[in-house]
Amino acid sequence: MPERRPSLFELIAYEDLKFLANENIPILSVAHLKSQGFDITAIGLDNPSISDEQVMKIAITEERTIITYDSDYGVPPPLKTGPF
Repeated sequence: MPERRPSLFELIAYEDLKFLANENIPILSVAHLKSQGFDITAIGLDNPSISDEQVMKIAITEERTIITYDSDYGVPPPLKTGPF
């Protein structure tokens, strides 16, 4: 029988990954990930109602990957066009 190869998930040292859950990520999801050993903090608990820019600054400072449902996250608003 051939030797079983580890999955990609098994190869990733997830204990080295750090996440920052944006405010739109359910707190129950954050709690579940914490219970599984993930290093994750939640904007909704620690810094509610801050701007995307502030969230990104926290993520950079703490070396965390942002988890969000926003499809346009971090994209600046379009330049105003038309009559001023």
